[in-house]
Amino acid sequence: LSYAQTRGPKTMQLREYYAPLQTHIPGSGGGLNQSNFRLSGDGALFSSQQGDTKMRYSLAFSSPIFADLDKQMWILYAESLYFSAFLNYGGIWTNAQEQSLSDANFSAAHGYTLDLQFENKGVRFDVGAGIGQVFGKTFDSYVKFGFDAFF
Repeated sequence: LSYAQTRGPKTMQLREYYAPLQTHIPGSGGGLNQSNFRLSGDGALFSSQQGDTKMRYSLAFSSPIFADLDKQMWILYAESLYFSAFLNYGGIWTNAQEQSLSDANFSAAHGYTLDLQFENKGVRFDVGAGIGQVFGKTFDSYVKFGFDAFF
């Protein structure tokens, strides 16, 4: 469950945004890990809304397919291959426009990815490919990447 809001007496230039696609990278330490790029589909997973308040319920599952690959690829070492799945439900609204939680346009999305993790001298890289869908829309396919530096 996540919640965020932007409030204050001045008009804020920064806004909260909500996109149905929020992936989970297994083994991530919180580095750059939300870089998703659409390959095909209508883009419903990538459509974003802006407002000053957002809420998301998220359920993620991840399981190793190959936990110890231990293969060298160029200067990187392939560590593991994971299967991940997510289910997200959430939306965004603006209090300044007299909207409330009941006026929010909530949507549900689900997706499935394969994540390959690499490591080189304390830096972990992740590349993945997946498919997902906002319920009632067509499936989108996407690729993603991330990295974490553990020093």
